[in-house]
Amino acid sequence: MPWNQSVDLGSAQIITGAKRLTAFTFLDGGASVAALSIGSAASALATAMGGSFTLGTRVIFPPPRGGGLDDSANLQPVVDALSAAGGGIIEAWGTYTCNIILKAGVYIVGMNNFRSSITNASCRFNQFGAGPVIDTPTGNIQNCGVLGIAFYGLGAGTTGNGVRFQNVSAGVLKGVSANNFADEGFLTQSPTIACLIEDLFAQNCVLNRTRSGVTGAVDIDGTDHWIGRIEATASVITNKTSANLYCCGIVVRGANHKADRILGEISDQGIVWLASDSRVGLSSAELNMGHGWNVFGSGNEFSECQALSNSQDTTNTYDNWRADSTSAKNHFVAPQSKNNQAKVTKYGFEDLVQSFTNRNTYTDARGSGSGTQEYVSQTTNGSAFFFPAGTTAPRSFSRPERLPP
Repeated sequence: MPWNQSVDLGSAQIITGAKRLTAFTFLDGGASVAALSIGSAASALATAMGGSFTLGTRVIFPPPRGGGLDDSANLQPVVDALSAAGGGIIEAWGTYTCNIILKAGVYIVGMNNFRSSITNASCRFNQFGAGPVIDTPTGNIQNCGVLGIAFYGLGAGTTGNGVRFQNVSAGVLKGVSANNFADEGFLTQSPTIACLIEDLFAQNCVLNRTRSGVTGAVDIDGTDHWIGRIEATASVITNKTSANLYCCGIVVRGANHKADRILGEISDQGIVWLASDSRVGLSSAELNMGHGWNVFGSGNEFSECQALSNSQDTTNTYDNWRADSTSAKNHFVAPQSKNNQAKVTKYGFEDLVQSFTNRNTYTDARGSGSGTQEYVSQTTNGSAFFFPAGTTAPRSFSRPERLPP
């Protein structure tokens, strides 16, 4: 079948209950597979397609209803049918209003990049009611994703997210943005595993400021994820939301992640790292009301990451880098702490570990501009800061150590 040829089934509805779906647009894929198994509509579809569909079939969602009307009943059957047929790509154009569930093998693809704003997005999904705009089942699904879509929520009074991965294996979340959500813009929950999570932009999220624990505008849990090029803010503009500092830019949990170029900013805390045994590079926490980085996990390696001008709620109160007393055996390579605002951090690096066995190590840490001290560790059993041989240990440092020549 020629690329982009429309299949018009006339009065035959391809999927029972789809009010507007009397035609699909199919785009050629790969090897032939059995026709779509959706009851009596399958035979009509198979006939129209010449007796078969193709592996990796691409379809286009029906047009949005417009006017803020719920599109869910028109979109969900397309997702369900394509998943039942073995999966494929659904292209989305225009502005939809919905709450739908992604299924195994299905990739919903818009034409935006992650910098697309709500006003210039060629593909926008608005939240219709409580819950995620695109959710996933509680049972495990594999090989699915959401790409190139701008998500817009209903504000602080309506619970929900842009996208939630509950139990996804080998999923993709890429080139998406989220704005105006009561909860996380993008939420990945355990036991989700081995997902690609990159090119995300989240702002004005976690707008319901009443929290029982740290929550990120982008909040990632699970194991073995590839995480990259994320910018996230809870949009805490002038003052912290509470003394608990729960409304965060990015929160990462779980284990065994590879992350680079992530930015948590203008939130209670920029990046809260609860994950263990992960690698993090070239990332930054900037202009947050409280701490920039707050590290709780163990066995992580942070390479060439920075914190810039945090403690913007109250000067000389919070830290650019903080390692909790429960953190252990993390290695920080060439971390930076800087201040260039009128309000400055109390400490550039504050490490609260009090165990030699579990101590964190800092190699070639660089700090400037903090109000009280740049480098703080605890007693003789605390974490260790190492500086290149031949350099002078900073004055504001309680335990000077050196790298061997």
